[in-house]
Amino acid sequence: MIARQIFPNRMAVVAGVCLLAGALGLCWMSRNVRAAMCSPAPASRRSASSAPGRRQTNRRLELVGASLAFLVVWLSLASAGEPVGRPVSTRRLTLIGSLGGAWSTSTCVDNHGMAVGAAQTAAGKWHAFSWCAGRMKDLGTLGGPESRACAISPSGAVVGWSDTSSGGRHAFVYRSGRMEDLGASPGYPFSAALAIDNHGVIFGAVAKRRPPLDGLLMQGLACAWHGGQISLLKARVRNGYRMRLLNVQGVCNGVAVGDASVWEPDIRVWVPTAFRFVSGAGEDLSRRSQWGPVRNARAINPSGEIATGLVTNGGGRAVIWREGRERVIELHPGGSSEVRSLNARGEAVGDGENSTGDDRAWLWNGHRVRDLNTLVWSGPRPVLTTASSISDTGWIAGDAQYGRAERAFVLSP
Repeated sequence: MIARQIFPNRMAVVAGVCLLAGALGLCWMSRNVRAAMCSPAPASRRSASSAPGRRQTNRRLELVGASLAFLVVWLSLASAGEPVGRPVSTRRLTLIGSLGGAWSTSTCVDNHGMAVGAAQTAAGKWHAFSWCAGRMKDLGTLGGPESRACAISPSGAVVGWSDTSSGGRHAFVYRSGRMEDLGASPGYPFSAALAIDNHGVIFGAVAKRRPPLDGLLMQGLACAWHGGQISLLKARVRNGYRMRLLNVQGVCNGVAVGDASVWEPDIRVWVPTAFRFVSGAGEDLSRRSQWGPVRNARAINPSGEIATGLVTNGGGRAVIWREGRERVIELHPGGSSEVRSLNARGEAVGDGENSTGDDRAWLWNGHRVRDLNTLVWSGPRPVLTTASSISDTGWIAGDAQYGRAERAFVLSP
């Protein structure tokens, strides 16, 4: 545990050990040379006071040599970390419990370390929760058996979805200790709130069919709630080009991103894609990407960077996309990966395959990707499999394999 804190970078350890060995070797050689040069003179020319002086000089030289060796090793350890980008440091892990059941999952964390998600009750039902500083709160439901929290606003409002007493599933916003039903749209009885911006505008989707437990409505229509009113988001249509906006996953400064589908007349099917909703209309990101079909837009930051996905023959690839620049993120070369969150500093989190093909949570610091399991220095040691959210202050939330169950976790900055 202590070694992980002192030497978080293995390459730094190797470089430090090599330089230390070199420094000690130089000290030994210099001492032998000094001994040869300072060999005793004949007894007739020796003075009684010369021996103590030579011993004092030798001690000083040895002290200087040891200090230089320590300095060289220290500088090597300091410089062997991240060459550019924000430094990746070790973090403290905290496992979030449950609401009486065995499982929990986190979906979002804010700048103060407050996390939300869903956890099992003793009856095995999933309830939305909020967690902060070790305290977990059951947010309840809209009268039905299950609910799930999906996002937090800067003011602390929580949005998500919940089963209703009438058997439906509606979007909700939880504030001031109360869960409010946001309703749905005529012809679309099911809804889910998936994101909320700093102005209190809530984004999500409505659907004709009951959505899955994670709330991602791949057969619905993207929508927004503002001032108690719901409106459907429209796609930008040019030259007969058809696109449906399915849901909103992230929002920043009034610009929303999410999942969409486009109609391909040649093969006569709807093809999944990602969209950016700006200036009152959604645009297809695949038509603006040099890599081709991008999907699963999950987040957008103030710089306009979008966390999305790329579909290749080898599987999915995480992509940080911006006009004129795209970065593909892989935990292991050739392994599939998915990005799930992006903050204002350009840091991203997600999950992907490592060198052995196992799913692991990762952190991208703007320059390189790291397995989150290698950055944990305190607390229990489960396997971190998914990172779902990163705040602007560096808090990370996700899911971990803990024994036979899966538990939500948070990592402090």
